[in-house]
Amino acid sequence: MKTLRLFVVSALFTTIFSLSVFAQTTGKVGVLDPRFFEDEKLGITKIVQANATVEAEFKPRITELQTMRDKMATVSKDGQAMVEAAKKTPNGPIGQEQILLKQEELEKLDREFKRKQEDLQNAFGRRQQQLTAPIYVEIRKAIEEFSAKNGYAVLLDLTPLGQTQENPNGISIFVHIDAKADVTKDFIAFCNTKFAAPTTTKPATPK
Repeated sequence: MKTLRLFVVSALFTTIFSLSVFAQTTGKVGVLDPRFFEDEKLGITKIVQANATVEAEFKPRITELQTMRDKMATVSKDGQAMVEAAKKTPNGPIGQEQILLKQEELEKLDREFKRKQEDLQNAFGRRQQQLTAPIYVEIRKAIEEFSAKNGYAVLLDLTPLGQTQENPNGISIFVHIDAKADVTKDFIAFCNTKFAAPTTTKPATPK
């Protein structure tokens, strides 16, 4: 807790100092929210298309995992039904041995599912990085061009600090932002015009 508080205070002081410096610049200050770059409806088309390519390449493996998950749910439901039946009829046809076999089946499926899920996540991430990394290099150059064209001395990143899957909200260092300062929509439009003819990427066979 103490470390987190120190981090927040440090971040706030850094931001205040930075903004005071920005205020002394002769150009405009704006903000960008990169989280919208990959939005399927509002994002940068070239990035969206690259992500769609990855999704298409891995669709069979994603479908396989979904099928396994459905099977696990069925096996779990069957196991619960067997337990209930054994409770109602202690001397019935369903005994502890059958219940244990069903439990073992579920545990085996769970281990296989987790292994395949991890393999898929790693392969998916590598392929996505392969396709999108060059595009983000272009986007970085586009930011510089957009800033020069529109008179922005500084463009701040709106992405919260410390944003992770476990902590999706992260830590926001901005107390108030004028809506006019957010140029994300304008920048995305600029990129979609600049990248109007994206190169076609040949789908690769996922490993």
